[in-house]
Amino acid sequence: MRTIIALCLLVFLAGGFFVWRAMQMPSLYGTFSGAPQAAVSDLIERPKDFAGKTVSVEGTISGQGKTMG
Repeated sequence: MRTIIALCLLVFLAGGFFVWRAMQMPSLYGTFSGAPQAAVSDLIERPKDFAGKTVSVEGTISGQGKTMG
């Protein structure tokens, strides 16, 4: 009986740990690669010119879509 209770407790603690880790926000988003800077207006006007390329974008966020969190 003790073995069953100990195993249940172990599974509960391990599951709680993995759920806690899965819910953590990332703290590292990667390094900046020195990519060329692109204006947001250029990205909107000509998205095909930037497809598959790495670019840097700077600006102020004034709103956020609810579907992206």
